[in-house]
Amino acid sequence: MALQQQVDTLKQQLDTVWASTGMNIPYADLDVQDQIGGGGYSLVYRGLWHGTPVAVKRWFNPQLQEEVQEEFRQEVMTLQQLRHPHVTAAAAAAAAGHRVCHKKLQSHFYQHRNRMCACACRQEVMTLQQLRHPHVVQFLGACMKPPSLCLVTEYMPHSLHSVLYEQQGVALDRKRVLSLAADAARALLYLHHVTKPAVVHRDVKPANFLLDRAWRMKLADFGLAANSSKQANAGTPSYMAPELLQPGKPYSAKVDVYAFGVMLNEMLGRSPPWAGMAAGDIRRQVLAGQRPPIDLSVPKQLQQLISACWEQQPEQRPDFVSILEQLNAMIKQV
Repeated sequence: MALQQQVDTLKQQLDTVWASTGMNIPYADLDVQDQIGGGGYSLVYRGLWHGTPVAVKRWFNPQLQEEVQEEFRQEVMTLQQLRHPHVTAAAAAAAAGHRVCHKKLQSHFYQHRNRMCACACRQEVMTLQQLRHPHVVQFLGACMKPPSLCLVTEYMPHSLHSVLYEQQGVALDRKRVLSLAADAARALLYLHHVTKPAVVHRDVKPANFLLDRAWRMKLADFGLAANSSKQANAGTPSYMAPELLQPGKPYSAKVDVYAFGVMLNEMLGRSPPWAGMAAGDIRRQVLAGQRPPIDLSVPKQLQQLISACWEQQPEQRPDFVSILEQLNAMIKQV
C-alpha cells in the first residue's frame, strides 16, 4: 500500500507539471528503432520524433516478461513433481490442473512490477524536467500512459564507456581526458550546487556520460537520482562509495564525488575498476579502505585529486567547485 500511495502522489505531482508544460509525447508520434542500451526496469532505443533523432527510454520489457512467465511455468512444473507434508499444497493444485496459485502469483508480480515501473518512470521524469544545463542530456518529453511508459531525450551517438572500450582506435591524450572530466564536473556541480534542492545522481559511471560529435559530454540516466540525504544502497558496485555499500547508512552528494574519482582514474588508465571481481568482494575491499590502483605515470597533482575524491570519509572529499577549479588549472598546464 505504501508503494501505491507513493505512485499516486508522484502521479498527481506529475499531472500538475504536465498540464502546465505540455511535454506529453504520444507514443504513436515516436518511431522506435534499434536498442542502444538499458538495464533494470528499462531499455533505451534510438528513435525518431517527427523526423528528429531522439533516444527513447522505455519501461516494461516484453522479453523480460516472457522470461518471468517461463520462470513461473518452470516453478509449477517442479511443484507438480513434489509430494511431501512440508511442501506447499500448491503442488497438488498444479498437478490437478488448477492454476489458481500460479495466476495469483503472476498477477501479484506484474501488479507490483508495474507499480515499480510507473514509480521509477515518474520519478525520473520529475527530476529531468527540472534540469537545464549544457552538460545534462536534454529532456524533450514523455509518454505516461501504460504500457508505453517512456521518456524522450536528445540523441547522443556515443557514450564514454564505448569510447573507452569499444573504440580503441580513438586516442585519449591527457588533455582530452581532463577536458571530458571537466565536462562531467560541470554537470555534477550544477546538480549539487545550483538545483534546489540538490540532486544526487548516485550512478556516476562512463556508461551514463554521453558524447556528441563535437566531444561535448553530457550526463544521462537519472533513474537513481535523489534529492538531499537519504538511505539506500542501489547503484553500480564498482563506483559505489563506502556509505552506499552499508544498507541503511545515510549518504550525501559526496557519493557522486567518490564515483567521479573512480571514473577519472578509469579514464586515465582505460581500464575498468575492480575488473573481474564479484560485487561482494568489491564491497569488502572498499569498506576496508582499498581502491583501484593509480598508474604511476599519472602526474602527482592528478593522483592527489583522485585520492581525495575517493576518501573513505565523505566529509574529507572535495566538492565539485574545487574539483572543477583543479581540473581547469591542470588543463592550462598541459
